[in-house]
Amino acid sequence: MKIILLAVALSLTGCAQIQNYKTVDVALNTPLSTSIGGSFFSIAKTKDLPNAFGKADIYGGKVNLGHSELRYQGLTKDNQLILRYTDVTIHSDENVFTRYGNSSSTISSGYNGNIMVTHANKRDANISQLPPNTIEFLFPLNKKVLPISGYIVTIIEATPYDVKYTISQ
Repeated sequence: MKIILLAVALSLTGCAQIQNYKTVDVALNTPLSTSIGGSFFSIAKTKDLPNAFGKADIYGGKVNLGHSELRYQGLTKDNQLILRYTDVTIHSDENVFTRYGNSSSTISSGYNGNIMVTHANKRDANISQLPPNTIEFLFPLNKKVLPISGYIVTIIEATPYDVKYTISQ
């Protein structure tokens, strides 16, 4: 009994709390450039896959929560950057049972030739993507520093067709 209690206690304490993550697709603190219609950065948002105890999956599984993106749309005659920010949110109840679970079938027969088949499907996750939240806005070129989505975009120079910048956190 003590061994079972110890095994249960260790399995519960061995699971980490669920954390949220943001991963940016460009190098930080490095001079970058993009052309008109191009992306400054894209951020993938994820969280740890929940296990049976509501803690993080021990295999490192992640659940997609959406993404954010900032795009360069051009430069106005009065030196304002035209920027488009898009944020997509995904709601999911995915967990280890919906991701790793298996469907099962049991077949049993009796002495008199009766056959009984039982089939159970694993539960599917409910995943829904909200419509993209997109906003287009003007940013004065002389301001140079734009804090957005937990990152800082520093404009080095811009033309109507391209922009040079850095991203930092």
